[in-house]
Amino acid sequence: LIKNGVEPSRIGAMSPFRGQVILIRKLLREKYYHDVNVGTIENYQAVEQDVIVLSLTRASGDFVDHDVEKGMGIFGQPKQLNVAMTRAENLFIVVGNPNVMWQDPCWRQWLRFCCRNGLWYGQGLLQWKKVQSISLKDMRFVSTLDLTKKAEDGKQSPVVVSTLEKIHKTHRLDQE
Repeated sequence: LIKNGVEPSRIGAMSPFRGQVILIRKLLREKYYHDVNVGTIENYQAVEQDVIVLSLTRASGDFVDHDVEKGMGIFGQPKQLNVAMTRAENLFIVVGNPNVMWQDPCWRQWLRFCCRNGLWYGQGLLQWKKVQSISLKDMRFVSTLDLTKKAEDGKQSPVVVSTLEKIHKTHRLDQE
């Protein structure tokens, strides 16, 4: 990001665990990136950055059940997930194991969104066939860019969408 011209002060790195925050901060400081804001998800409450890089910390599912049981981390914690996903104003990058993420219903939905919209980079997902086999036949599509349109049944229904979807759709429209 920095090599491509993004100012370090516009980048935020977050992790759900203090130990990883300390490690990320140390590694960035060794590279002289002192202006990159590094903190836990709680540290980002009511704070936004142009770019957010979220490290999910868990590379294997070994500790996820323990984390969920103890209310730690980001898996099984929809409020924490919401805070993390809504801090980026322009770019949201998640570093995590998709096979671990797939175990969490909220992350599974986000992975499906990324797959549908060509936003997936890196390692594949063991459950990829499941993602591809999801039928779109009975799904109702709603434009998030034009909320004046009503659904097929004539009712205005609320739509919850991430900043990422808005940015991606706006970007795709600009290219057309």
